Amino acid sequence: INPFTNMYLLGSVVISVTALLLVIYVPMLQGIFHTMSIGIGQWAIIVFFSGIISFINSIATFVGNRT
Repeated sequence: INPFTNMYLLGSVVISVTALLLVIYVPMLQGIFHTMSIGIGQWAIIVFFSGIISFINSIATFVGNRT
């Protein structure tokens, strides 16, 4: 299944990521939501652990489909 064929899903992901970045990096929103900017090292940790979870999920799906 191509994820880019569902425009509603794609639009909601873009809106969610945009909202997340605004809350993290816009000073006025940082004050409202009590957040602070994060650096490249912290983004690397986030991407790394997200990738691990996605990888484990793929393995579980593959093993589940074999039985």
